[in-house]
Amino acid sequence: MSSFPPASWTPSPARTIRLWDYAGGAPIGRLPTVLPLRWPDKPAAAVLDYTLDVSALLAPGDAIATTAVTPSGVTMPASAVLGGRLIVWLAGGVSGTDNTIDITITTQSTRRIHRIVRLRAL
Repeated sequence: MSSFPPASWTPSPARTIRLWDYAGGAPIGRLPTVLPLRWPDKPAAAVLDYTLDVSALLAPGDAIATTAVTPSGVTMPASAVLGGRLIVWLAGGVSGTDNTIDITITTQSTRRIHRIVRLRAL
C-alpha cells in the first residue's frame, strides 16, 4: 500500500497562501489592503496540492487541532496538516469556472479560523 503523499513530498511555495500577506504599503493611519484569497489557477485534469498557512495566527504553543474543508466545483482526494499549514489536494473542476473551497480550522486553544479560497479551473 502506497502512502499519500509520498515521504519525499514538500508543499509547493507557488500554491501557498499565507494569511498575513498584504498588498504593499498604506497611508499612515490606514491598514494595507489584504490580498484576496485565491490560489493559482489549476488545470482541470490535474491533482495538485494547495496550502493555507495560518502559522502567523497561532499563539505560541498553539497548533491546528481540526480542519473542515468543503470544496465546491472540485474534489479533495486528500488533506494534511503540517505545522501551521493546511494542505489540500484538489482535483477536477470544469475548465473556465471559478470554484470555492470553504475552510474552517480549529486550534488546540479553540480558536476558529474561517476562510473561503477561490480557485479557477483551466
